[in-house]
Amino acid sequence: MASMLVISEDKNMGWEVLLGGMIAVWKRFEKFVAGLLFTTIVGFPILCFAEVEYVPYPVEKTGRVQDEPHIRIFGEIKKGDDKKVQTIIDLYRGQMIRKFGIMPVTLDSHGGDVDTAMQIGAKLRNAYAWTMVDMNDECSSACVFILASGVRRDVFSGGKIGLHRPRFDQEYFAGLSRVESEFLYGSLLDGLRSYILAMGVSEKVIDDMVKTPSWKIDYRDREYAETVGLVGDDPSFHEWQRAQDVKEYGEKHMKMQDLWVECYNSGIVSYAICDRLYKNHELTE
Repeated sequence: MASMLVISEDKNMGWEVLLGGMIAVWKRFEKFVAGLLFTTIVGFPILCFAEVEYVPYPVEKTGRVQDEPHIRIFGEIKKGDDKKVQTIIDLYRGQMIRKFGIMPVTLDSHGGDVDTAMQIGAKLRNAYAWTMVDMNDECSSACVFILASGVRRDVFSGGKIGLHRPRFDQEYFAGLSRVESEFLYGSLLDGLRSYILAMGVSEKVIDDMVKTPSWKIDYRDREYAETVGLVGDDPSFHEWQRAQDVKEYGEKHMKMQDLWVECYNSGIVSYAICDRLYKNHELTE
């Protein structure tokens, strides 16, 4: 798994090549790929087209991650949105990673074109993105594959994740034989499962999607997201980042920092007490 996180300097390599292999099974069916939808509003036209924008420093600070420059993706995910994402990455990645070392991306989408969502995911993984669903926002259907792509992933208070089965263009799918439809749908699920696993997320996400018909939506919260890996650091990235920190600061320094983080996360004592314990430990070493 760790080897998959090796990011090539060539923007046409790395995760986009890996993704190309994953979706090759159904990509050859060009006639219906355009009709593969992952939208929560099945049977009704979606009038809100996806917006992909670079958000610089806001006028008013809120004391949150969104105060820093970031990418915002909202509305329906449509073909061509992956190119918009890459353009913003090329132009503004330097500004976006200045604060956190990784690139913040906020998501608020009901879904849309799953192939495009996975292409966006490949680009965000290459750029070391921090994907997040803000307070009271929603990331449903195809959007979940973008959320999964972050090397760090968050769902804040009130944010929700919507799951349901993917569906193909109804007219085309109805014209298939039972055997053809079974093979096609199985190939699709295999590709989605491979993508999710490669991103370091539990395949339970796909299992739970399959349980809900395409015309319904099963909303899940942060607690669920934590259990399936849609919240937290990607394991391979976390280990790589740790190795980089040990190389730069030394094993002793990192162990002491671990003690400080463990103290602070306990919620029992204050920041100041943890800081004093950290310094005392440093003096006795």
